[in-house]
Amino acid sequence: VLPIFWTLCYEFQFYLLLVGLLVMYRALANRLGDRTARSLLAVACGGLFALSIAVHHGLLPQAPRGVALDRWHQFFIGSLAWWVVSGRVSLPVLAGAGVLIASLSRRPDAAMELAIMVFTSSMCMLSARRPDLDRHFAWRPLQFLGAISYSLYLYHASLGWRALSLAQRTWGMSLPPLIGVTAWLLSLVLILGAATALWWLVERPSMRFARRVTLPRRTALVPDPGDLTTPSASAR
Repeated sequence: VLPIFWTLCYEFQFYLLLVGLLVMYRALANRLGDRTARSLLAVACGGLFALSIAVHHGLLPQAPRGVALDRWHQFFIGSLAWWVVSGRVSLPVLAGAGVLIASLSRRPDAAMELAIMVFTSSMCMLSARRPDLDRHFAWRPLQFLGAISYSLYLYHASLGWRALSLAQRTWGMSLPPLIGVTAWLLSLVLILGAATALWWLVERPSMRFARRVTLPRRTALVPDPGDLTTPSASAR
């Protein structure tokens, strides 16, 4: 629909693959025992991690168009950060993953990508270890923007960019300062309004419905579900 939505395609693949690995882990734990299942899960995740880095930096042939393998390692760094917080993975494992990325990096923007991953993971771990940080982000307008952030992502291009494009078609590509600022502010109001409506009409009822769905609890040899979810998934 829009080129920027390639990230949505990747995001769904990340979640499905991670959940698929955890489902495989549960099945193997029931048959082979927890220790063996953990070892196999570590091998599978480690192999995917190294393969993803190699594909991303051109050390191996590119994956077919639309397949998220080339970005898997960036997503998995976030999962490792959460598992460090939950005590499932030691901090040296996360540090080693970062070192592996740095050692295999070949792209011109590799340093910036690594810096973003390290900074984001560090902030997630710091926030989890310092609950008092929650107070700094409890301001109601920030909470509101966080609630509608996914809808903002969906509408920032489809509505915001088009509103600015309309202004350029009317007054020319080089907009006068006053008109340019006004068009920018109006585009912000437009996407904020649309995102709020989408959250209120779709996301909010969907979350309420999801809370009414209960699943049977199992006593399989697996860690607590809270230990195996990523921050982004739990925030959703």
